[in-house]
Amino acid sequence: MAAFRPVIYIENGSVRKTDVSFAWAPGFTGSQRRVNVKRLHDTFLARRPDSNVLEISSVSGVSLGRSLSATALPLATGATVEGVFQGSKVFAAPGGEIVGPFPELFGSRGTRIKGALRDLLSQAAAKSGAAVGELQLSHFEHGGRMFGLSPEGAFYNWVYVQALADPVNAARARALKGFDAFTDIFFNPRVGYQSQAVAAALYLVFEARHGPRLPKLAKDFEWFLGAVHGEPGLLAFDSIHAGASPAAAPKAAQGSLF
Repeated sequence: MAAFRPVIYIENGSVRKTDVSFAWAPGFTGSQRRVNVKRLHDTFLARRPDSNVLEISSVSGVSLGRSLSATALPLATGATVEGVFQGSKVFAAPGGEIVGPFPELFGSRGTRIKGALRDLLSQAAAKSGAAVGELQLSHFEHGGRMFGLSPEGAFYNWVYVQALADPVNAARARALKGFDAFTDIFFNPRVGYQSQAVAAALYLVFEARHGPRLPKLAKDFEWFLGAVHGEPGLLAFDSIHAGASPAAAPKAAQGSLF
């Protein structure tokens, strides 16, 4: 069975994307996932043999890639990137009730974060008389402020870059400089909008431009939005989501709970 996944790479100070088709090995075990990572990387490297590509996920064959997974990457507060992203979600129920955010998820680690959010949503939906599938992702709330769903992936990328720029992750950030291309085998471009491969590449571009000023700059969401979406060519593609136009992406994202 053929599948395709995006490979994110850095070229001339820009974050770029290429979609790679390869033979997909079915299955959900870590070993089967790693087979797909190898096939994806081998196909990409046949096109760009001088690239150094890193899988960023819990099944990465490189310890750095596993430590950079959003489920493991910590912020200075001790929260994880994935915990903050999932825990900051706010949903709207059909009757107008607001469900979330869920700060109890902030410090969660590992692949069970989404399952914990599902459990919390099921409990909240039952109280409101709605089904979980009827809840619509509305926005994010974190640190006493609200963040919208657009631009696509902005909140997720900001949290990730902010975490990687923090001195607590200095060793990870230094090691990341040895790579210029990134994948995330769990990311499905047909349904997903957030990619840790994109966020890691953005960090490297920002670090090259701003150096020691980046930890302070990265805490400012408005700066981040302007830097990513206001500088022509920095992000050299409109959408990580397959087939989504820039206008359609935020609307589609509202229907995705996770």
